[in-house]
Amino acid sequence: MKTKIKNFLFLSNLKITQQILLVFFACAFLPIALLGLFAAGQARTQLLRQYESLVVEDGVRVRSILFDITTSIYTASETLLGGDDCMRLFAAETPMLQYESAYRRIETAMDSLLQHNAAISSVHIYTDNPIIPESPFISSLPAGYDGQDWYAAIGDTRWQTWTTLSTDDRDFQDPSQLTLIRRIPIATQSRTAYLVIRLDSNYLKNRIGENSHLILISLADAPVLYASDHSYLQGRLPLPEEGNLSPSFCGPITIDGKNTLASICSLTAYKTDSLFYIETADLHAYENIRRIVLTYLFILLIAIAAPAMIIWFFSRYLSARITTLKTAMHQASLGDYNIIDHFQGNDELQETFLDLRQTVELIHEKEARYYEERLAKQQLINRQQQMEFKMLASQINPHFLYNTLETIRMQALTSNNKTVATSIKLLGKSMHYVLETTTTEFTTLGRELDYIRTYLAIQKLRFGDRIDFSITVQESTPRLKNSPSCPCCSSPLWRTPLSTACGTRTGTDTSRSLPKDRKTICC
Repeated sequence: MKTKIKNFLFLSNLKITQQILLVFFACAFLPIALLGLFAAGQARTQLLRQYESLVVEDGVRVRSILFDITTSIYTASETLLGGDDCMRLFAAETPMLQYESAYRRIETAMDSLLQHNAAISSVHIYTDNPIIPESPFISSLPAGYDGQDWYAAIGDTRWQTWTTLSTDDRDFQDPSQLTLIRRIPIATQSRTAYLVIRLDSNYLKNRIGENSHLILISLADAPVLYASDHSYLQGRLPLPEEGNLSPSFCGPITIDGKNTLASICSLTAYKTDSLFYIETADLHAYENIRRIVLTYLFILLIAIAAPAMIIWFFSRYLSARITTLKTAMHQASLGDYNIIDHFQGNDELQETFLDLRQTVELIHEKEARYYEERLAKQQLINRQQQMEFKMLASQINPHFLYNTLETIRMQALTSNNKTVATSIKLLGKSMHYVLETTTTEFTTLGRELDYIRTYLAIQKLRFGDRIDFSITVQESTPRLKNSPSCPCCSSPLWRTPLSTACGTRTGTDTSRSLPKDRKTICC
């Protein structure tokens, strides 16, 4: 099972478009094409059989009509020749007086046969007996029959036959008529007589009727004696490719250079050795079959091509969507999260794209958060370094700076230089305050005012009498423990931020009048 699955998975090595087209070809195009071609072949076979059946049935119908006509005419001739009148009359050697009644009866019978049988166009008896008088129905030919066209068909040895003769009225539309020739039996061998009955061509045409088939009738190898299309009269009967005239045939025959479906059947006339060949042909059978099959194949082609085009366009559309999704995923894998905002469709691919976009947004947020955390961490590290530096500075300043300043102050006192000693004391006090407040964010108002007094005292030492100062605090301000009020503005020494510790005016200016070259500083 796994091997079969692996063999089937070779499709995964192809593009999406190729996979869809290959699956469509294997599962739809090939089966439909095979079934369609098989159905087209079966349809052609059925149509061919149907057309063959029609031409064969039409041939059988014509043969039945021809058999009925020839049999009825032969039977009519039997009634005419069945009595003793003909045998005695045409064998007579004496004058006709004693045979007058027989002669009249034969003429009357022939006239009645002609009048009451629509199939017969003419009836005539020819004899070589010179004593037989001439009449419209009987002709005496003492010199023999060599000049008669019908005699060549029967000769001296045959008793009855069917042949084709020209019409008596020379009708140009019917150059030949089907004719029955019978030799009349006579008691003597020195005399002969023949009965010639011509079939009416119009009657034969009316009996056969008209349809879409071409109908041809001929006698053995003789020219065509009947044709539904007069252009084929007196022509040769079209034969199969083998060239042999088979008593029973159905298949293609070339007529006027065109492949035609035709059927040939034979008929041996009643009590004669005459063989009729009846050919019925459908001149448009193969064309109709070809047109129907081509129409069917065209419909089949459309039925296959239309889905194939739809599948091809759909595969291109699906491949384009998958390519867009793949590009977005590849772009995201390279760290470029600026992928497209919209993806066409509302199916699984669109859901996959939404999941990808959500994943990209989460990754983007996590990266932003990661960089913020790194920045905060770096800032924390910087603060730690600053605090370490301040801690080192605070460790150095109290021990080193204070001792150094105190040493200098003591040397100044030893030298009896109180001004220098006072300056160093104030500087140490100021630096001590600054170092203590460096690591804190808040201080008391009293300490801030004390630092201001120290700063002003240093300025006083610098400028001498040119500067003077006073600090007052408002009397209404509650006094804080260890927080003296401002001597300048009487403000309470509240706990304030360092940013307001120095040089901020918090009360009224109560400085006294000073000389013009002196400065007044108030908090």
